Amino acid sequence: MEASTLPLSYANASGMATVNSSLTMQEPIGIEALPPDEALPPPADASAQWARAATRRLRDENRPPEDAKKKQSELARLLAAEAQTAVKAGQLNHALKASYLENQLIPWGIWPLKSFK
Repeated sequence: MEASTLPLSYANASGMATVNSSLTMQEPIGIEALPPDEALPPPADASAQWARAATRRLRDENRPPEDAKKKQSELARLLAAEAQTAVKAGQLNHALKASYLENQLIPWGIWPLKSFK
């Protein structure tokens, strides 16, 4: 690899920029890059963690009715009702609306319910 020469400037004590003698670089300088966003796991926020745990509990208790197993909106309504109870019990800071839950079921990995673990 060929060495390149770059001027190096700096500020002196009076604040004026001055040019120092040239700097000879023998090795390239690299910059580390972060992996693309899709390589990172989704953030595990409190709402997502609560929704996953509540869905597991409901499923283990055989509480989701058949329509909640077939329609996202019905599962979201059931979880919204559970969220109201969780707020009163101090498990959640605020209630979660059914419309919000319905939009998050797929990103949180809860829907489709039959493949949720």
